[in-house]
Amino acid sequence: MRLTMALAAALLCLGIAAPSAAANSSVSHILMRTVQRPEVAGAPALVFAAALEPQPAEREGWGEVLLRVARGGFNAVYVSVPWNVGKEGSLAVADLDAFLAKVAETGLKAIIGPPIDDPFGLWREWLAPIQPVLEKHAETILWLQARADSPQGGAAELSKAAQALKCALPVAEGVTTQVTSERDPQRPYREPEVSVALRVALAEGATALVWDQPFAGTAPPLISIDDVPPAVVHHGRGGALPIAYYEAHLFSQVARCLGDPLAKAQPAEGAAADAAGISVTQRNLGRQGFLFVRAPAEPVQRFHLSYTDPESGEKMTVPRTQGLSLRSFGAGVRILPLNLPVPGATIRYSTCEVYGVYQVGERTVILVTDDDGGLNEIALKLEGAEKPAIRNAPIEPVWDAASRTLTVSVVPSFAESFMVIGEKLVLGVVPTERAQRTWSVRYGDGTVPMITSAYLVGQEATLEGKIGLPVFLQQGRSAVSMVLPKEPRYLAVDSRGAKTAFDATTGVLSFFLQSPVLLGVETKTPIVQVLDRARHKAGLAAETAENAQPDLDDSKWPEVRLDKAKTAGWYRIGFSVPALENWILHWKATVEVTGKAVVYLNGEPIGTAASTDEKGGFVDLDLPSSLIRSKNTLAFSVDANSRVRKVGISPHVEDTVQRQLLIFFP
Repeated sequence: MRLTMALAAALLCLGIAAPSAAANSSVSHILMRTVQRPEVAGAPALVFAAALEPQPAEREGWGEVLLRVARGGFNAVYVSVPWNVGKEGSLAVADLDAFLAKVAETGLKAIIGPPIDDPFGLWREWLAPIQPVLEKHAETILWLQARADSPQGGAAELSKAAQALKCALPVAEGVTTQVTSERDPQRPYREPEVSVALRVALAEGATALVWDQPFAGTAPPLISIDDVPPAVVHHGRGGALPIAYYEAHLFSQVARCLGDPLAKAQPAEGAAADAAGISVTQRNLGRQGFLFVRAPAEPVQRFHLSYTDPESGEKMTVPRTQGLSLRSFGAGVRILPLNLPVPGATIRYSTCEVYGVYQVGERTVILVTDDDGGLNEIALKLEGAEKPAIRNAPIEPVWDAASRTLTVSVVPSFAESFMVIGEKLVLGVVPTERAQRTWSVRYGDGTVPMITSAYLVGQEATLEGKIGLPVFLQQGRSAVSMVLPKEPRYLAVDSRGAKTAFDATTGVLSFFLQSPVLLGVETKTPIVQVLDRARHKAGLAAETAENAQPDLDDSKWPEVRLDKAKTAGWYRIGFSVPALENWILHWKATVEVTGKAVVYLNGEPIGTAASTDEKGGFVDLDLPSSLIRSKNTLAFSVDANSRVRKVGISPHVEDTVQRQLLIFFP
């Protein structure tokens, strides 16, 4: 918050407004669903793919983007190949080859298709130039995919083109859904329609989901300008992890935890709800089943769900605890397991989502989630015949000796809580906001949960018995909880010792990570800059773009003050950005413009700053990381009826991230 205020104050001289409610505008997503054919070799039971468009100019960042995709729980990428692939100005075949190699290196699978928001094109012309590359990466590629509403015939016509070219890759057809999402005003960490769309797709039988670019729809920016046309951005900044990313991450955790039966389960009769506004359907596979429950935004009191137990065939009704309310928890839909086997127990049912099961040493750790304050119920069938000792239970559990079932009531609160059941079972109750940022990390010979508000967790590395774990933090303090087999001998953060607390009863290691405020970091080059002087060459704006090249000698161009300049032509401004080790900064230019100006960064066009207001307006233009250097040149092509008055250079505050390295001595 202090950084936001400081940046806003630093930019006041530009006349830039603070964020307004308009910053929370709706975001449009595309979800493509498919029922995959069982003969597709190497395909996960549930394919969850993130749509990516490989930009050659951003090749250095491909690994970082794919890491975020993999950490987000996606097991595949939908490689968006333009219709004019291989032609000048489009994606080169060699770039597609390099990108698919990087996908394989990351351990992901690939689906190949045209842009999911553009179904128009000719299949044979699209497929022919890339066929050799696709055959080279056949083990990585799951299938070619077409939209069902493609004007040229969808999968049927794509199959004909593949056969004519002797391309042996399978072909699938997907149905697209437009998802318009806004933040939940009561829970700003949720985008309800994203969560609903993903879960409904599974409830309706989809086994392969393609989510549009997982970094689309960023958090509200620092700068919010109403009634100003958005810039035509040449390169996306690709660095933001918006709420939709974390919604997808939580969904992927639930799907992975519930396992392959979730994708293979078939519709079953008998599920119902006795309260208005709740709908419930059931899908079964053998002795396991799943309830897909949709609830209204307001909590529903005194509800009951009924279903047919997939193992016994008996009619069951839940919950049994008095006072439970079913909440939409900002999502509206939840997937509830029936008879989910875990080491040492079976989850008979749960009214909150189960999203993690970990074998930590000799213990099984079960993680469940809901919004804070929601009373939930979980029934566990245990292996022993006697009621186990229970520690840290907020409400006394109910034990049924005949069925060896322990019914536990839990209430998520501001922070996670852990209940110990017997000697080998730990139940973690985690509020949704932190469940969205729970990362599975390798620790020794196993995998453990890391519950945190951290932006992202990187790839673990083991060296001489030490575990190195990169953690990416947004500014501020982040609490961390990890369930470990035993207390580590030592924990260091960037080579500095960290204060930790270890609960031997639950096995939870707790500590805090702190990222400093960016503006408090000492730099030779200011982090926020206001540029009001430029080199100017008078003339028509349509002159050659050579005037934008960074190596152009403009020393003989006169220097002018932007707020005084009224002449058409070219304006060039030099600026530097600070080099900050272990910081990820995504830069933008805030341009005060009247009329229209074409903007170049280091010789590359990055967009058009335009304002329809006669008095001018402010436009944000992303400065692509692939084009940023230590020393840079911004160039503006301005016609006779337009003016550029001032330019501000600053980082996107919501994308500012610091990398810290945790080193564990197990």
